[in-house]
Amino acid sequence: MTSLLASNITWMSLTVSNTSVCPDDCLGRGSCSKGMCSCEVQYSGTSCQFVNLPYVVSFGCIFHVISAVSFLQLILSMVSDYRQSTKSKLKTALRMTTSKCLYFFMALATLSKGLYFSLMEHIPSQWTLNLQSAYYPFLLASLGLLVCFWAEIYTKGIKPSSSLFLLHSHIAYSVFCVVIYTLLGAKWIVTEFVDDAVKDRVNTSIDGIWAGLMLVVFVLFLVYGVELFFKIRGAFATDTSHLNNHQVHCSRFGLVSQATFQLSVALLLICDVSSSYWKDSSSMLERTVYDIVFHIMELGVALWFPCALWNWKRPDKLWILNPRQLLQFSEDSESDERTPLLKSSESQSSYKSVDDVSSVSENSSNDCWICLEREATDDGVLMVPVNCECRCPVHHSCLKKWLMEKQASSFSDGEPHCSMCRQKYVISVPPSSGWLLAGLTVKQWVCMSVHVAAICGLVVAVELTVDSEMADLLKVLLVGVAIITGIVCVRSLVYKLRNAISQAKAAAMVIQGRVISIEAKSI
Repeated sequence: MTSLLASNITWMSLTVSNTSVCPDDCLGRGSCSKGMCSCEVQYSGTSCQFVNLPYVVSFGCIFHVISAVSFLQLILSMVSDYRQSTKSKLKTALRMTTSKCLYFFMALATLSKGLYFSLMEHIPSQWTLNLQSAYYPFLLASLGLLVCFWAEIYTKGIKPSSSLFLLHSHIAYSVFCVVIYTLLGAKWIVTEFVDDAVKDRVNTSIDGIWAGLMLVVFVLFLVYGVELFFKIRGAFATDTSHLNNHQVHCSRFGLVSQATFQLSVALLLICDVSSSYWKDSSSMLERTVYDIVFHIMELGVALWFPCALWNWKRPDKLWILNPRQLLQFSEDSESDERTPLLKSSESQSSYKSVDDVSSVSENSSNDCWICLEREATDDGVLMVPVNCECRCPVHHSCLKKWLMEKQASSFSDGEPHCSMCRQKYVISVPPSSGWLLAGLTVKQWVCMSVHVAAICGLVVAVELTVDSEMADLLKVLLVGVAIITGIVCVRSLVYKLRNAISQAKAAAMVIQGRVISIEAKSI
């Protein structure tokens, strides 16, 4: 009787234990609960044996798109140099510049990350880890190059140029690249030829070194970035009244956003290195949130570069490669290397009123300096603008038309000025809100309406695609294309709306000046 009872108890305990054991112990890709596997976000299946296809396809497609954009920017930059060069075209196209190196490094970094997601199910696990690890050396190379470039501008006073590479810090940067790529090669060798125990320790140590290097680069990135774009010392500005406020705000936002992404990736990488201390005790929801946030931060760091380096044709016009873009420049400069409109206190004299007509005629001609005519039927009165040291007569309507045509450079910051003496005009805008509606042209209204309709159509298309019964892979691809198209439409709409508002404001403004009597000036 006792033996029978013991056998029944043993059978019941085995039954309970078998029902609580998951198939293949979830292959180490999830946690077991009541005989069922709760898989990590990148895996699926009863024993987490499959890859979560929508997850890997989503991130893989985004990284591949960024890689393709970076490669395209690199090719277009080389083609632009080839066309602009008068001799040694091929040598000029292949010349190493800062912008080309940044395009190249970021294209390889995002390509390795995209291949990691795309080939996760088709290649051995150690190869996928190698592809994942290749992202960080290329990212560090890009950030290190940018820090060295900013350091030379700030410490050496080097004038940025589209054809400029590192002049004084190229040795230090080369040593830095040798170190990070040596670590990458060592990790690949260890993954292939060393047993698992040593492999885990070496891989963890190398990942920790990369996390430490990212923190160091983050600190230097902030140090020189603050000096250049917050204190404006890289632009050699001594008078903040001549700053391009729009460019200053854009550069500061870009600097803070990249610093945030960098710090997040470095801290999350440190958490990944120390995962053996916290991963087993955390819930599956916490692991999922950690993994998704980690990849989003990696995506943000990578996406920042093609966005900040959008001008592949003239990289010297980008704030990231030329802090002098934070200053306003002269419009009548014939050379490409413009000089900032900074004046000493001695040269900034106040406006001297015109006492009589003869004082004007002694310093300027009797004709409008824009239309070169004295009398005009539709160009308004002939005047000398207040604060204008040139004292050149100009028709009020001619000056307004000229400012509207030049609004992209002279009116974008809301402070139109004379292109000859650099003095700001005294203007007034009607207080009524009707100036905006009256200033916009029919073409501008139609263009913005088309953009708004396209954005609304994309939102409806995304909703219909999500609710449809098509394959998940096709849904992800269509939604991704719609999101990218929507971002392009929103950016274009904001740009066109900003220009339209500037032109409308220029059309409604009244420029203060002293009216010149045409009869008195006639001979």
